[in-house]
Amino acid sequence: MNTGRNMRHACIYARVSTVEQEKEGFSIPAQLKMLRSYAKKHRFNIVHEYVDSETARSTGRTGFNTMLAYMGKHDECSVILVEKTDRLTRNMADYLEIDIEKSGIEIHFVREGKVMSRNSSPSDHFIQDIEIAQAAYLSRNISSEARKGMKAKAEAGLYPSFAPLGYLNTDNESGVKIIIPDPVNTPLVTQMFQIYAEGNTSIKEIASKLYSLGLRTKKGNRVSNSTIHKMLKNPVYRGKFLWNGIEYNGKHESIVTSSLWFTVQDTLGERSVEKPKQYHEFAYTGFMKCGICGCAITAERKKNKYSYYHCTGHKGWHHGEPSVREVKLDMQFSAFLRKLKIEAGIIPLLLEWLEKDTRDERKTPKEARARLASQRKRLQSRSEVLYDDRLDGRITLTRFDLKDAENRRELELIDEKLASLEASALLDPLTRARGILELNQSAGRLFVKAPNAEKKPFLENLLSNCTLESGSIKPELQYPFDMLQDTNKAWMASGAVSSDISAVHSLWHPERNSNSQKN
Repeated sequence: MNTGRNMRHACIYARVSTVEQEKEGFSIPAQLKMLRSYAKKHRFNIVHEYVDSETARSTGRTGFNTMLAYMGKHDECSVILVEKTDRLTRNMADYLEIDIEKSGIEIHFVREGKVMSRNSSPSDHFIQDIEIAQAAYLSRNISSEARKGMKAKAEAGLYPSFAPLGYLNTDNESGVKIIIPDPVNTPLVTQMFQIYAEGNTSIKEIASKLYSLGLRTKKGNRVSNSTIHKMLKNPVYRGKFLWNGIEYNGKHESIVTSSLWFTVQDTLGERSVEKPKQYHEFAYTGFMKCGICGCAITAERKKNKYSYYHCTGHKGWHHGEPSVREVKLDMQFSAFLRKLKIEAGIIPLLLEWLEKDTRDERKTPKEARARLASQRKRLQSRSEVLYDDRLDGRITLTRFDLKDAENRRELELIDEKLASLEASALLDPLTRARGILELNQSAGRLFVKAPNAEKKPFLENLLSNCTLESGSIKPELQYPFDMLQDTNKAWMASGAVSSDISAVHSLWHPERNSNSQKN
């Protein structure tokens, strides 16, 4: 690297995107030689040299990004030396990343004899943008022509890509690229098909056997199980090949017979058909904790018939805690729910009191809906008048757009409020109470018959916590169900009957009863 006083620091960047460019004299060594000579002549100290050997049509080139990252951290290095525009970038996104105006970076396009910097004239920047656009067009065109060429090659029966394992890329007498069997790996690939066709050996075992026999990837590594699987399904080995989803008849020599290949496909098909799993959904996993150590309660299936629950024992605090059958837990939860059942004669009284207590609360949403509906109708009428005014020329287009936008915004807000009110109507306390009280009467019976998938969600809405200890559940109700449990216990302990309205008042609606006494 050049060193010396009064020398500016610079980075060299070189790139090739195709093998053809190497042949055309754009090779990395040729570019570096030119750029180093330019740096020496113009007294630049070369700090780093960055190289990319890939297409520039998409962003994300390793050397290019590394160079920009380095220069972003080292202000003293502000010069990029590159052969010409299409060596630096073939898309506007990469060029904009350099951001000459903000970064202060200066780019020397050596072959083109120009320098771009923040001091360049607007016309220079304009011409540079055109050249980048032209480079982007050329890159896309090259890609398009390459795809056309590969399709034409496939239609001619010539494999248009890198040779798969078991084959080698080479040129025929006419200089056309073809694939031929690899004398080293072909016997091993053929053996792979033969072994698998017998149906007694797994892909994992085949991979191990082939590795011991010397089969390696092009990088010298072990061939993975997934690669073996893909190879067994690849028609290239029987003289066909897939390109863009279409199967073509190849002109290359096959490695296995069609008969052997199809036998392998049948074997693959038989093994890919999984036996139907008898899946059992446990009702209470992830719901209960151990009452002794606090670990989770887990479940397991025995004899594919019975489900048992027990502590995971992760903390190791205790051993020998008995497992509990799922059906026994069902019965315990059912019995617990039956204890919450309210005497049938009390239900109508509770609904009557709730209807009176929430009358004002339920009246408010109705009034709000009516008010919003009226506002919405008024806004729609206003929009129609506004539209007529615009058609008759009484207001300008600017004025119309402004007022129309205001109306549409207000309509949107009103619709949002109406939707919110409709949603809250579903949470009407009286409606919810009817549903809860109806379920209360039959919950214990229905719970046992419910599918396992519905049991845990139901209990999660009812309980705040539940533990399992010595085979027994210890559920804790959340509000307001805990109040329902306490009141129901007090009612049953009192020995009163639902026909005794005063007794019902005193326990189930004490506030109302006290008001009645005052009156």
